[in-house]
Amino acid sequence: MAKQDSKFKDPYKNSQGLKKLWNYFLDLLDKDNFQLDIKKIRQKYKIDIKSSKQSIDSNHKPFSDDMTKIASKYGLDVSTWWTSLEPYILNNKIIEPMDTDLCIISDNINDPDLSVESIECYPISIRISPYASKRDILDYVSRFFPFILHSQQDYKDEKFKIGKFKSKKESIQKRNNFIYENRHLPMKEIMKLLGSKFGSEMIIDCGYIGKIISLEKK
Repeated sequence: MAKQDSKFKDPYKNSQGLKKLWNYFLDLLDKDNFQLDIKKIRQKYKIDIKSSKQSIDSNHKPFSDDMTKIASKYGLDVSTWWTSLEPYILNNKIIEPMDTDLCIISDNINDPDLSVESIECYPISIRISPYASKRDILDYVSRFFPFILHSQQDYKDEKFKIGKFKSKKESIQKRNNFIYENRHLPMKEIMKLLGSKFGSEMIIDCGYIGKIISLEKK
């Protein structure tokens, strides 16, 4: 991941998405069905929440599978909510996650569901939760733009000049196209033709006409 700008030292801190997810988790703790599921896991693994030394190997597959199931059941990503679910199940500790949001930056390079063409044109994506609002999405992009920018640099190809040319007003572009189409004529002749076709406000000097021809040629 990109080196963090000091301004973005902790991009998750107080993010809109994290706030929403944390409030949702706190609300879950008061729900009977959630507590019943937690109780079943504690009974299954003989967990004594009063024991400060209680621990379970996170690589223990049955426990890992049960954690994944409970996270999925309540719409949580186990990879980021493990650090909150595990201490709550083991010791009744309520710990806020450090790196979760309603959006996530994703590298598409190894996505088997995308065509090679799609990956080449859009190698980076932002996955968005169906519960993310416009404000949540804009907040996420703002916070993580340094990382997005860094990822973009990894995939840019110098032969493509997308975004490097300033857009022109339609009338200006028509004038430039006209100049380029008549580039075989003497500069002074092009000046006269500009006045008759576009009006006196579009007349420019010979030096500028030459510059436009050079730029349009590129």
